[in-house]
Amino acid sequence: MRRFNWQIPEIDFVDISEKYLSNVLKGEQKRVSIYEQRSKLKLKELIEYGSTSIPSITSVNEDFLAILSNRTRDVAPNRIIIINSLDFFLSQCNQEEVLRTVYAIKVNNLKNKGALFIVMTKGVHGELFERKMEGIADAVLELDVIQKGSSFERYISVKKMRNYAKKIGIARYIIDDSGFVLEMIERIM
Repeated sequence: MRRFNWQIPEIDFVDISEKYLSNVLKGEQKRVSIYEQRSKLKLKELIEYGSTSIPSITSVNEDFLAILSNRTRDVAPNRIIIINSLDFFLSQCNQEEVLRTVYAIKVNNLKNKGALFIVMTKGVHGELFERKMEGIADAVLELDVIQKGSSFERYISVKKMRNYAKKIGIARYIIDDSGFVLEMIERIM
């Protein structure tokens, strides 16, 4: 952003994975404390305790998609939203729920005249899901790394660009101190 002399807006990070890790740790601590409690009881007391009542299991999981949806709904106009990474939500929720949420975020973002970037790992969640995501997207960029001998070549493929179907192509890129730099256009699709 500095290289292009763009104004750097106030950046607001929402780390949903931190909430998730906190829930995992709470669950593990609860499991350990139950184990410690059981290990202190004598066998006779444990049998008596188990036969008098059924231990209650309450599981309160946060709805991370709701957190994402609410957070992106309240974004001011002309703002950029980056979801890094959709893989987290797909590991926690049903694919159809994730698709509905992404579509709602896209519609709200279009209304607010903002930009929405979503990062997702290719080949993990199924080709059908990837096609559905590409259908929702206005642009699809795919980053590939190919090993050639002892070095790596990085390619960016522009697979889809709304209202710009003629000059979609592939370019090589490098990542250096100045950031993400395109080297040259390899071919036009």
